[in-house]
This record gives sequence, C-alpha cells and structure tokens, in this order.
Amino acid sequence: MKRLFSVFFAITFIFVTFFAPSAHATDLSDDQKGVISQSCSTIKQSLNTLQRTDSRTRSYLGSAYQTLISDYITPLNVNLARNANPSATISALHSNILNTREEFIQQFTDYSKSFEELLQIDCQTQPEDFYEKLVETRKKRTALASIVRTMHDYLENHYTAVEALEEDL
Repeated sequence: MKRLFSVFFAITFIFVTFFAPSAHATDLSDDQKGVISQSCSTIKQSLNTLQRTDSRTRSYLGSAYQTLISDYITPLNVNLARNANPSATISALHSNILNTREEFIQQFTDYSKSFEELLQIDCQTQPEDFYEKLVETRKKRTALASIVRTMHDYLENHYTAVEALEEDL
C-alpha cells in the first residue's frame, strides 16, 4: 500500500509540476524536497516515459508537416503562380507555415536538450536543482505546445483558403 501511495504521489507530482503554475526551487518546503528525493526513481521513470512519447509525437508531427508542405502546400502555391493565378492569402499562409515549421524544429530541439539535462540531475541528492530545471523544461514544453497550436491554425486556415479559391474558380 505504501508503494502504491508513493507511485501515485510521484505521478501526481510530475503531472502537477508540468502543468501547474511555476514556482522557484526556493519555494520548496523541506517536506517537498524530501518527497522529490524519496520518489526520485519513480519520477525519473515517468519522465523517461514522457520523453519517449514526446519523441514519437515530434517524429509524427515533423513528418506530417513535411508531407503537407512538400506534397500539397508548396506545389499548390507554385502551380497557382505558374498559371498566373496567385493567391496572396495562400502565399502568406505558405510562408507562415514554413516559418512555423522551422520554429517548431528549433523549439523542440531546445525542449529536448532541456529535458535531457533534467534527466541528468540526480533528484535524490539535488531536489532543488532538479525542480528548478523541471520548471524551466515545463515552460519550454508549453511554448512548444503553443507552436503546435499555431501550426494547426495555419493549416486549418490554408485549407479554408483553398476551399474558397476552389469556389472562386
């Protein structure tokens, strides 16, 4: 029962830490530091699982973005320009999508590095440093999620613009 409680608390700690408002390591009480130290291995297991999931998600999103850009968005924009029927909206969205994809790659790289640095910290002996890095990594993850939402919005707007163009033609 005690083991189950420890696992539950560790998983809850990770969830709350990744999605709750940020705090600084100096805000940690001695009890919180103790919990981090005692639950270190469970916390690390949860973080390793999250890291693998994030990696698969990045791979999926990266390839989906690349496929949409190279097989659909860019050829459409080129064909519209070649046929003397350019669309300023589609062209602007194309540019925004390319820029956002580059930003996605950069932000994911920064987030991954921060996550790797987090996993290198011994949370058993350095709970404050671990927590501080966890807060920093969580902020980078939030920024990355924002970029993914932005990309989704641009892709949705592109689809809508193509539908409107079809109706006009």
